[in-house]
This record gives sequence, structure tokens and C-alpha cells, in this order.
Amino acid sequence: MCLCASSTQRQWRPKVQNYVEGVVSEFDEMGMLRTFRVSELAVEIVCGLLKAAKQKSQTNYARGRPAVDLKKQVFILLYYMCTQSTAYQIAQIFGV
Repeated sequence: MCLCASSTQRQWRPKVQNYVEGVVSEFDEMGMLRTFRVSELAVEIVCGLLKAAKQKSQTNYARGRPAVDLKKQVFILLYYMCTQSTAYQIAQIFGV
């Protein structure tokens, strides 16, 4: 018997919505350092560097989910690097 993707349904799991926009945006400098181990200025610098590199290799996809915001991607990477959380836990926190 073939277990194809069409024969199984994904189970819906609740996710935190707007963590970066609602929670992280309210962090003070110590909160940023405590959670992500970097300052807000460092995040902005990394985002600026990545945005410049990303514009050179821009790819548009016609289907699928909308792309995750660049700043959110940076926060996800920093959170992954700073904690011992699993990819599943991080996906739940960041709503991706």
C-alpha cells in the first residue's frame, strides 16, 4: 500500500501569531541581548547586508506560501543559534 501525501492530511497545530511584530518589537536593549544575544542595531546591519545580496539573486515564485519577511528570518536564525530549541519549537514560536 502506498502512503502518498494525498492520502494523509496534515494535522493542524496552533502557532504563535505575530511574535516578531508584537513581542520582539517591544523588547528593550537588554531583552534583545538576553533573547538573541545581539543588539537591534546588529540585526539591522545583518538585514541590510542580506537585503543587498538578496536583491542580486531575486527569485519570484508563482505558487506556494508567501515568503517569510527577511527580518523574521534573521530572528529565527538567531533564536536557533542562541537556544537549544528544536526546529519544531521555533516554528511554533515564530508562526512559520
